[in-house]
Amino acid sequence: MTKITDIPAIRFKGFSDTWEQRKFSDLVQIERGGSPRPIDDFITDSPDGLNWVKIGDAPAQGNYITKTAEKIKPEGLSKTREVHPGDLILSNSMSFGKPYIMGIDGCIHDGWLLIRNTYKVFDLTFLCHLLGTPQMIIQYKSLAAGSTVNNLNKELVGNTVVTIPTIKEQRVLGQYLETLDNLITLHQRKYDKLTNVKKSMLGKMFPQNGSNVPEIRFKGFTEAWEQRKFDEVFDCTIPNNTLSRAELNYESGSVRNIHYGDILIKYGSVVDVQNDEIPFATGKSSDDFKGALLRDGDIIIADTAEDETTGKACEIGNSQGLDVVSGLHTMVCRPRNKMALGYLGYYLNSDAYHHQLLPLMQGIKVLSLSRTNVQKTMVCYPKSKAEQQLIANCFRNLDNLITLHQREFVFLCKEKIEIIRYIKNTWEQRKLSEIATMHARIGWQNLRTSEFLDNGDYMLITGTDFMDGAVNFDTCHYVERERYEQDKHIQIRNGSILITKDGTLGKVAYIQGLTMPATLNAGVFNVEIRDEKEVDNRYLFQYLKAPFLMDYVDKKATGGTIKHLNQNILVDFPVVLPQKDEQAKIGEYFLGIDNLITLHQRKPNFYTGGYYAE
Repeated sequence: MTKITDIPAIRFKGFSDTWEQRKFSDLVQIERGGSPRPIDDFITDSPDGLNWVKIGDAPAQGNYITKTAEKIKPEGLSKTREVHPGDLILSNSMSFGKPYIMGIDGCIHDGWLLIRNTYKVFDLTFLCHLLGTPQMIIQYKSLAAGSTVNNLNKELVGNTVVTIPTIKEQRVLGQYLETLDNLITLHQRKYDKLTNVKKSMLGKMFPQNGSNVPEIRFKGFTEAWEQRKFDEVFDCTIPNNTLSRAELNYESGSVRNIHYGDILIKYGSVVDVQNDEIPFATGKSSDDFKGALLRDGDIIIADTAEDETTGKACEIGNSQGLDVVSGLHTMVCRPRNKMALGYLGYYLNSDAYHHQLLPLMQGIKVLSLSRTNVQKTMVCYPKSKAEQQLIANCFRNLDNLITLHQREFVFLCKEKIEIIRYIKNTWEQRKLSEIATMHARIGWQNLRTSEFLDNGDYMLITGTDFMDGAVNFDTCHYVERERYEQDKHIQIRNGSILITKDGTLGKVAYIQGLTMPATLNAGVFNVEIRDEKEVDNRYLFQYLKAPFLMDYVDKKATGGTIKHLNQNILVDFPVVLPQKDEQAKIGEYFLGIDNLITLHQRKPNFYTGGYYAE
């Protein structure tokens, strides 16, 4: 076996052995499937038929094949290859190099490779994930280069090189990845279920086919709904503009512009102006859009699309004085009478209303709606604003839940991708002192608490101000200017990384949102990166925030307790570094985790006052 030293940077606790590089065919038995011909003569509905495993039987999520759409007659067995639960199969054509674990007995055709005798060297779950890693796909494509058909065969797969840890570490990795797969599947199912629930509710909470009452109502409401012509409900004279996508930007500006393409694919029924991503009209001010500025409750309809999504609407919300206008291929509709925020946005996107638009659409490749035709439609709404609000709240809460599961799904997929990447990846290990310097307020500069000010122009950051990887500026004290100017190395800016060296040791904070000059007391290190072209500060912050640092400090204690963290301890702390661009991606990745944690902490109360969504 070939020993390698480029072990993964991320490992589970307790594992330190180097990984081994082996030719795959030296470790397993690889066989190709087969098919009786003509296959149609062997397909059967008989209960004694054998499960016929096709590519289409593979699940969209997960790694186990548990059912097949077709069976073949037992007499076809001599022309195919039998598989059993626990066997691993690898697609060799259509879904190129995709591995699956058999959960049932069956037979495989020649579009599959069978991999057996794995148990001596591999944990099956680990192997299944390993064979699907980008590193293996690259090998498959490299070895297949030059062939006329981009298919795998047993010789090609056998010639790949796999890098493997001990069987014990494989089991831990395999179990973790399988847990991620289960969570991914769970959130995907919840997302799909909630999406279907929302679709169903949109059909039942608004009147259908000319009725003046919906199928489902909140308790206490029995009055018939109003039915009015569109132009009786809305003022449609507010103008839009014709700015193209090239005339918009996401960096700066004073006026936000709602583009029809974003209505169709990005925005929900209600646009949160403060928080949703809305481009600016380049070089424009509010004076350029007199009479066209929007306000909360206004409806914007996309009047053009390539399909029947034409007519999708969004309602403006949470604008809070920000200037917003409606752009190319849109029409603005302002309610003549104020309604509960969100009701009209959800109603106008329901089938109950949208079905009225279908016969009014014109065009072949591109479908469009005229303002005149839209004004012919009927709008239905409850007289009670309280009922309107309950309906809007119901759908807003469903959207929150859908978004939550969608974000968790995306996050878990990223987590899995990252773990798989680290199964085999060469990173560089450096000492902290080689990539950064550490500065703190030295003894002669030491501050007395009597010098702390309650306000001022120069902020003082201490270890007590650290909170969840950041600094709570609201709790900071202040110092006189001369204290700030004593040492430029502890003058703090956005992007600075801080470590507590007294009190609670090893707490780490990343500075962002700082709006004034700031310095440190003697209990905090300022970690300054030597070469920003080599090291990403967000990555280094996340690495220092991880348990590695304090584990290292504890080992340095050698049986005692370190009460003061000094530079002599930190200088040799090992930091594992990928390439700079990968550092940046990892820093962004963990920022996404922090945002997800914040999202869970702010999870809404779904009680809507008569309707409770679990």
